[in-house]
Amino acid sequence: MGFYDYIEKIRKMEAIRDLSGLISSLKYGDPNTRRAAADALGKLGDKSAISPLLSSLRDEKLGVRESVVEAIEKIGIPPDPVDRARYLVAKKDWQGAVELGEPSIEPLILAMKDKNSNICILAFKSLICFGKTAVEPLLHALGDNSSQVRNYAALALGGIGDVRAVEPLISSLEDFNSDVCWASARALENIGEPALKSLIKALKKDNWRVRKLVAEILGKIGSSKAMEPLILAMEDEKPYVRDCAVEALGNIRDKRAVEPIMFALKNLKNPWSSFSIAAVRALGRIGDTRVLEPLTRILNEGTPYFQETTKMAVNDIVKRNKELFNKMPVPVCPDCFCRFKEFKVSVSLAFSYSYIACSNCRGNSILENIGPIIAVFDRDMDKKVRINDSTLFVNWFEFMKPFDFDRILIMKADSFDIDSLILELHKDSDPDRSNRLGEIPVYISSRLELPPGKINLLKMRFKSLEVIDVEDSS
Repeated sequence: MGFYDYIEKIRKMEAIRDLSGLISSLKYGDPNTRRAAADALGKLGDKSAISPLLSSLRDEKLGVRESVVEAIEKIGIPPDPVDRARYLVAKKDWQGAVELGEPSIEPLILAMKDKNSNICILAFKSLICFGKTAVEPLLHALGDNSSQVRNYAALALGGIGDVRAVEPLISSLEDFNSDVCWASARALENIGEPALKSLIKALKKDNWRVRKLVAEILGKIGSSKAMEPLILAMEDEKPYVRDCAVEALGNIRDKRAVEPIMFALKNLKNPWSSFSIAAVRALGRIGDTRVLEPLTRILNEGTPYFQETTKMAVNDIVKRNKELFNKMPVPVCPDCFCRFKEFKVSVSLAFSYSYIACSNCRGNSILENIGPIIAVFDRDMDKKVRINDSTLFVNWFEFMKPFDFDRILIMKADSFDIDSLILELHKDSDPDRSNRLGEIPVYISSRLELPPGKINLLKMRFKSLEVIDVEDSS
C-alpha cells in the first residue's frame, strides 16, 4: 500500500469510529500514518483513546508527538499528575513541567534521550530548577545505557551543585564516552570547593586519564588547598598528567608554587618538552616578578614555540605587576566591549613591531575614558549600552556573549539566564578572560529570587556574590 492508501484507510476508520484500528495504526504504522491516526483520534474525542495516546508521547518522531499532544488537548488533558507531566514535557512546556513539580522529573530525564539536541538541553536545564529533589533520579540516570542521557545528567547535577553527586561524577570520569567524561568534569568544576577532598584523593587513581582530568578540574576550581597535591602530581609517571598539573598550578596563581615549578624546570631531561612549555605558561599566569630574570635568560633558547611561550610569559608578568606596567587606562572596543592589548609581531631576527588593538577583533575603534565595565542582567534595560560617569553598563540580553566585564549586576533575570551566562563562558575561547572570572564580583538585586543551585553556581564561578538594594545598582 502507498502513502495515500494508508491515509485513505485512516479516514475510513475515522468515519466508522473504528477506535481499535486507529489505536493499532498509532502503534504500528509509518510516521505519517501514526500522525494521521493521532489526528483522527483527536477529532473523535473518545476518552478511551487517552491511554494509547499517552503511550505514543514517547514516539521517536517529533512530528508524531506533536500530533499526539494536539489530540490529547482535544479530548481533554488528563488530571493525573504523572500523565499530565508526560503531556507537558511532550508539549515542550518546560515552565509548566517545572511548576507541576516532582512528577515531571522522570519524563524530563526521558526527554534527554531525544534526537533533537535543543529538547535535550531544555530538559536538563529544567531539571536543574528542581534542585536537590532531582539529585537521586539524576544519579540513577548516570548509569543509563544511553551515553547522551549520562552526559546531560552529569551537566544537570553540576548545575544543581549537590555534594551527593561528587563521588558518582568522579566515577563517571572513567566513562568510555568522552562526552560524558567532559560533562562530568564540568559538573565537578561547578560544584567547586565541596568536591576538593574527593578530587584530591582521585589524583591517586590508577587510571591516568582520570588523574589528568582531575588536575584540570582542580585548576579550574582554583583553590590553594589543591596546591600541594598538584605539586606532587608534577612527578606523575604520565606526561599528560604532569602537564595538566603544572597548568592547574598556573590557574590557581599561588606564588608558593613558583619555586617547585622552577625546580621541576631545572631538572628536566628534555628542557623543551611539553611540560617545560606548560610550566613557563604557568609562571606567566602566577605573575611573580622573581622569575623574570631566569625566564629572560632562556628567552632565545629551545624551539620557536618555546621561545614564543616564554616571551608571552614575560609579558604577562610585566603586565600583571603595577610596578613594571604603569600606563593610562586601557582603551575599550565599542563593538566587542573588550579591552585593548599590545600585539607583537616578529617578522625576522632583524625586524619586529608591536601595536595596540582590541584583544578580540584587533580593530582600532575606541571608547575613551572608560573605567569599570559591568554586565547587566535587566529585562527592563532598553539600551544595549549605557555610560554613567565613565562606568560602562552593557546589557547582557542584547549582547549574549563574553566580553571584558569587571562586575556582573543581576537585576531582573531567571534561572535560564544564569545558565546561558555559564554556557557562554564555557564556550569562551579567550584564556585570559576565563582566568579572570575568579576575580569578578557579582551583585544581585535584593528583590530577585534565584534557586539555591543558581546562587551556588555563581559563587563557584566568580570572586564573590553580594545582595544589594535596587537603589545601589548604579
